[in-house]
Amino acid sequence: MLIIAVIVGVSIKVTKSRLDNILSYTYYSTYSTSRSVTANMLADFNPEDEIYKANNKTSLFANYTIIFFWEI
Repeated sequence: MLIIAVIVGVSIKVTKSRLDNILSYTYYSTYSTSRSVTANMLADFNPEDEIYKANNKTSLFANYTIIFFWEI
């Protein structure tokens, strides 16, 4: 009975350490990927480029006028 308890305890400890390694690798991989994507987006940004400038012709609300009504 003691031998089975020791085997089960060791198996649980090995499984936990493997899961911890997988979780830390996944966290690092996700962090690294998001950091590189953000760096590439910032490197590609050019405020003088036409695609990043506001253009009233392509604005979603360019053809609408907002009217407010107040009760007096």
